[in-house]
Parts: sequence; structure tokens; C-alpha cells
Amino acid sequence: MMSHTFKSIAVGAMLLAAGAANADIKVFTDKYDYRGAVTVSGLDSFNDLSVDPIDGPLSRSAGSFNYTATVGPGSTSFWGGSGSSVDGWLTTDNRTDTIVFKDFGGKVNGAGLFAFGSNSAGAYAAANSITLTAKDEFGKLATYTIDKPTQSSFIGFVSTGKLLELTVKLTAQAGVWPTVNDLYLSSVVAVPEPGTYAMLLAGLGIAGVAARRRHNAQ
Repeated sequence: MMSHTFKSIAVGAMLLAAGAANADIKVFTDKYDYRGAVTVSGLDSFNDLSVDPIDGPLSRSAGSFNYTATVGPGSTSFWGGSGSSVDGWLTTDNRTDTIVFKDFGGKVNGAGLFAFGSNSAGAYAAANSITLTAKDEFGKLATYTIDKPTQSSFIGFVSTGKLLELTVKLTAQAGVWPTVNDLYLSSVVAVPEPGTYAMLLAGLGIAGVAARRRHNAQ
């Protein structure tokens, strides 16, 4: 039978390995690289939005993943934008406001979207830069700034823990509003990296030595 000492040290080793694995947010600048790093994704295309004011917060879904979108602090309202009659976007009422995606339902490890600028009519407009920040359950932050974003500027974040929020903020610029399109929310089936396995095996080895010493002492 496994001794209490062996059990305690073995569990400690596994927790240490898990803690080491849960400490990173990776950034992807290509949609296909992002999609390849996750196992299940849902999409909110925003195609149901018209170019009109929309009271926030919004309760929406990306596939099977629910989420909340908020905006502020200048206004609590969104606007719909559009690249065409069939491609809807989500933008803000106040050009200096920040878009926040949060309250993700389920184990959301990844979030990615297209981020750029639009004008007062909801059509694409050249922006100087736009910054996205992701935060996970371990308090880790990852920030990425896109210079001269276009409609094809994609940023995705994938964490080894659950994501808590994703924020989008445009550098203050007259005549340009922060705008997003095609929000992907995703989950990942965690597979321990080789370093994690090594730490686990080392911990179990120490546990084995301690158990043998205790047995010999008896």
C-alpha cells in the first residue's frame, strides 16, 4: 500500500507540474495558426448587427460559448458596422471607449478576432494602432498592439488556464472608432509538455526514495 508520505509528495509533485503548465498566454497573429493551437472553437460573426446604436452590455454566443460584451467608460452603447451588406462588425458609440469581452461560459482557453478602425458611418477607416489585452485566471496578462490595422489584422490569445477577459482599445484618433469582427472563442485539451513530465517524474522519484527510507527505518 502507498504510504501517506509517498501520497503527499506525489500529489505535491503533480501540483507543482500543473502550476508550471498553467503560466503562459501565447499570442497568434495568424488566424490559421490560432485555430491550429485550439481544439474546439465557436464563432460570433456579428453578421446579425445593423449599422445602428445597440444598448450594452450584450449577451452573445460564439458557437457553444456564451459571453458578455461591454463598452465604456464614455458610453455603454455599441454600434454596428459593416464591410458589406453581409458582413457585420461591432464598434463603439464613443471613439475613445474600450470594448471588453468577458463572462465566458465554459472553459474558454482562447480568444481571437479581427481588430481595426471604422468611421462614423460604420465603414472601414485607417487607424494608427489598436491594442488588445487578454487576462487569464492566474492573473497573467498578454498585450499586443497592431500598428496600421486593416480588416485582415487578426490577433488571438491562447492560455493554459481559463481566459477571463479580452479588451480592445484604439489609440485616440479623430474620426476613427475601435471595431472588431469574427470573434473566436476556443477551448484546449491540455497535453503536458516534456518539461512537465520531467518535473512529475522527478517528484515521484523523490517520493519513492522517501518511502524506501521510511520502510527501512521501520
